[in-house]
Amino acid sequence: GTKRLVPMGERAELFLVVARCGAREGVAGRGAFLGPADTPGLTIEREKTMGLRAVPFAKLNLDGVVVGADARLGGAEGCDVSRIANLARSASLALAVGQSRAVFDFAVSYAKDRVAFGQPIGQKQAIAFMRAEMQIELYSMRWLIWQAASQLEHGDDASRETRVAQTYTLREAMKIADNGVQIFGGHGFIRDYPIEMWFRNMRTLTVLEGAAAL
Repeated sequence: GTKRLVPMGERAELFLVVARCGAREGVAGRGAFLGPADTPGLTIEREKTMGLRAVPFAKLNLDGVVVGADARLGGAEGCDVSRIANLARSASLALAVGQSRAVFDFAVSYAKDRVAFGQPIGQKQAIAFMRAEMQIELYSMRWLIWQAASQLEHGDDASRETRVAQTYTLREAMKIADNGVQIFGGHGFIRDYPIEMWFRNMRTLTVLEGAAAL
């Protein structure tokens, strides 16, 4: 198999791989396995991305990789793979919310200072409505992620909460980034401001965890 968009993949010495297990010896379902970077059959290639260029990404190719029984987390009984996935997704979603906040704050400041036709563009109704919607979505995304994080902190199953937060956040975070570019107008497309970088970074953040359920 192949896993794309692995952060710091070329520098890692150990990988956590989630795979489906057969029913042999009573072991079935999903399992989490630890494998060294030099495991036979595992090759690592550098990936180029449109965003988050400060973080090196890699592609892992697994061809006939074999690991021992001691590589499985939790031993023969395995571990709660859903919890691992939910923790990773919640952290990724929190990054998206943080960057959305950066876009919002920067756009609000720009809208107050940028003057067009004799008045700051922030006083234009279309811009004001756009900023209001951005803040509403920020509050909503943050609350959903907090709810998922609270469930995880208390050791409860947070699969539903994480999935709801993921579905909502991935949609609205990209919309906030796009609105930020719209507020900046032509300046949103040039590199004098970080808004175009945040737009690219947001697209990368929204695809890191994918849409497939674990």
